[in-house]
Amino acid sequence: MAQQPAQFGCGLDAPILIHRLFFAVFPDEAARHAIARVAEELRTSRRVRGRWIDPLRYHVTLHFLGDNPELRRDIVDRGTAAAGRVAMPAFRISFDRLASFHGRTPPGVLLCPDQATPVHALWQALGCELLAAGLGAGVEPRFTPHVTLFHGDDGPLEPESIAPIAWTARAFVLVHSVVGQKDYRVLGNWQLQG
Repeated sequence: MAQQPAQFGCGLDAPILIHRLFFAVFPDEAARHAIARVAEELRTSRRVRGRWIDPLRYHVTLHFLGDNPELRRDIVDRGTAAAGRVAMPAFRISFDRLASFHGRTPPGVLLCPDQATPVHALWQALGCELLAAGLGAGVEPRFTPHVTLFHGDDGPLEPESIAPIAWTARAFVLVHSVVGQKDYRVLGNWQLQG
């Protein structure tokens, strides 16, 4: 947790909470267990050292709405209104590759087999509504759907194929988390049709 610098030389260090908001798709229970098995195989093979993600936190981030020192109700309200305008059918999402992104502690991730999937259509539709709602700061110009398994200490993984893990995405959610704390809080849930 971040620490606030001492104010006026008084030596009072108060923790600063960082409130994070993002839209996501969560795997169903069977897919979550399958993802956890892949992570466990990596962990027990000793090929990877790092900070492992709790399986209850596995998700595909659609759009990040920012970090703030407090929960911003104005952002929640505008994001909720934007999400309510998205209408899409439920869809299958599949992951069949293990790889790493770049970074100081490169995240190990599961990746989709291609870049033209229905989750891209959801990302695009939600992004357009977020832009219209004035929440464009977190809308990225590119999207690589992934599920993060860990943040590594040993550099990036060599990419490899895995047995496909798939589920039907029936909803997307707005998540609130406090950095450094374990729990996610779902602030909104939008069902996909069908």
